[in-house]
Amino acid sequence: MSKTYLDQLIEAYRTNSNFKKIVLALLLVIGIQAVALVVTTEKLISNLDRTRYILSPGIATMTVVRPGELPSSYIEEAFRYATSLLNGWTYSSIKDNYKTLFERFYARDLTVKTQANINAMNYFEDVSNRKLISFWQAIPEESEFHWCGEVQARKEVKGVACGIVTGEQSLYADHNIPIKKEKVSYLIYATNVAPTLNNLFAIEISRLKRGPLYVLKEELAKSLKDGVLPSEDEL
Repeated sequence: MSKTYLDQLIEAYRTNSNFKKIVLALLLVIGIQAVALVVTTEKLISNLDRTRYILSPGIATMTVVRPGELPSSYIEEAFRYATSLLNGWTYSSIKDNYKTLFERFYARDLTVKTQANINAMNYFEDVSNRKLISFWQAIPEESEFHWCGEVQARKEVKGVACGIVTGEQSLYADHNIPIKKEKVSYLIYATNVAPTLNNLFAIEISRLKRGPLYVLKEELAKSLKDGVLPSEDEL
């Protein structure tokens, strides 16, 4: 039996209705996926500050780490290298050493403060005029290194590496005239940051204090116990 015009019209209506249902179902699925994507993206963004990347010098791959997992051996390597730049130099290399510290290790506030002190003391000029040379030898048994974890710094809570580096500095003038030899200790606080080509150690030193070893040990122990960094005025 051939279909009447009415039968064809009803069939076309049903087909069109089914098509609309399919389209609505697809739109609903797409909408759910879009919402899920937005939620996932927001979660990833909110957790960005809880993921840190380190690229150890000499290693060609990145290592993903989270606060609390940065090993003390890595902190030791970074801190000892920074202090070797600070104390191991010649009158012709000292400016380059500090340039490396400013560009690859120091936070901006520490850089500005250190530059101001150098200028106020005419430090580079004095070193150059006297042809000073400084040798540095770390003393491991009088040094210590920690991953402090989540520590309050000002009003923020950050993942902080902390430690004390002690070494012996020997200072000479005019190439070979001994001036002094002394033990020097530094208390260092640094945050773990994403690595760059300029900062392969992926740490940023925010505070650095030189002083007697027993005093620095007391301050470090207090920070580890209380979970709060001392104010910058104390450093």
